[in-house]
Amino acid sequence: MTFVDKPFPKTHDLADLIERASRHEPLFRAWLDRISPLTDYAAGMRYPDFTMTLTPEEYTQAESAAADFYTFVCDLIPAEAHPPE
Repeated sequence: MTFVDKPFPKTHDLADLIERASRHEPLFRAWLDRISPLTDYAAGMRYPDFTMTLTPEEYTQAESAAADFYTFVCDLIPAEAHPPE
């Protein structure tokens, strides 16, 4: 279940999750191009034989996108629903 009390599939596909979230909050659509490329990082790192080489610029862009999206999501939900710091 989710904050809006809707079930969602277990997936690492960030584009799919953003599309589902945008049905309840259209502002999510603006993040699709910036966040969906992070799917490879989210899914791949779960496997022990996964390797990926990033340039410092790619790393900085990915980290910035993730941090900005985290802030965006936290701003949408009540403070009591925020993850612990």
